Amino acid sequence: MFAALVGFAVWFVRGHRRQEPAGAPVAASVPPAPERGEATGEPASVRDRESRPTTVFAAAATGHVLALRDLLDANPHASRVGQLDADGWTALHHAVYNDQLPCVRLLLERNADANAQAEHECTPLHMAAAQGSAAVVEALLGAGADPDPLDDAGATPLHYAARPGRLDVVSALLAGGALPTVKDVHLETALDLAARLEDPAVAEALEAAGGRRGADVRMADVLGELPEGHPARGRAPRSLLLPHEDEVVQEAVRKARKALPRLLVHLADHPEARAAVKFPLRAEGTVEHVWGAIVEPGHPLLVRLVADPMAVPTPEGDIEVPYDEVVDWQVPLPDGKTAGGYGERALYEAVRAEFGFLPEAAGTGLARLVDLPPPGSASGPSTTSEEPT
Repeated sequence: MFAALVGFAVWFVRGHRRQEPAGAPVAASVPPAPERGEATGEPASVRDRESRPTTVFAAAATGHVLALRDLLDANPHASRVGQLDADGWTALHHAVYNDQLPCVRLLLERNADANAQAEHECTPLHMAAAQGSAAVVEALLGAGADPDPLDDAGATPLHYAARPGRLDVVSALLAGGALPTVKDVHLETALDLAARLEDPAVAEALEAAGGRRGADVRMADVLGELPEGHPARGRAPRSLLLPHEDEVVQEAVRKARKALPRLLVHLADHPEARAAVKFPLRAEGTVEHVWGAIVEPGHPLLVRLVADPMAVPTPEGDIEVPYDEVVDWQVPLPDGKTAGGYGERALYEAVRAEFGFLPEAAGTGLARLVDLPPPGSASGPSTTSEEPT
């Protein structure tokens, strides 16, 4: 089932547990029933015909090449190659996931999209890297698959393949032009993963291809070395999951606490204003940073959780938050902008430092973050270019 792919990717590529999506692809647990010309050369029995797959997804997943061909030919005016199942999977995703090379080749011959995205932005090459064979990887690359697509956690197929026993797949990806220096949202390269899982052969292959550990790589340098027109150069950088101990985050925390008096003055002058603060919740040695809406702006602040925490128990009632526990705050302004947001600014600056640029959407969001004026100032909110004082 899908847990073999997503469970693996969740465990060490993304570094956190993700809920398995509903509607996993069909797994090929038994050999397909023989059909005319496929195994015996004799007509299929009535029982075999009754078990014949009736969807391109099931046919691709179970390796029924003849059934798949017939289904694709059933309506020549509306090809089923690009159809999606209820979970956004194409027949090619199902064939690749189940390592059905003949079905993969047939679908690619029928112009199936080798770069189609399914759940979590996984392409067929991601699935082949985690679950399929080197032959399937080569078939996809030969059909024009991008060797370095990113899933929603910034992982490439090479990240998926960098585990014990996948040297042939890693080699096929590298031979197809996969970049061994791309980092995921945890700032890890495929070499980081291979080293963690202790596969010397995979690690050696990655190093021989120019792979490095994430701490030694800056994505701005990786992108700058790519030839003009390479698909990765036009790719918007992913959000980075910055640990709270990161110096960029800590600097944002210091700015947020320093500017907190401005927020309190603003709330006193504008009783209709609504603000939220970010602060830590602790339970049994676990710390989770959460957002709470300010109910009373006293000292300490009285806040109400915006959403239930995920790693610690949900406290009952409103929560008292001392000023020195606040790590970030935000308050919407009448003109559609937002004051505060120091953690968000830290994220933008980390993305800019890592990738060398910001995507347009992030730049627009950053332009909406402003600073409240100091207490007693008659001027309006300052721009993001001015630091809190």
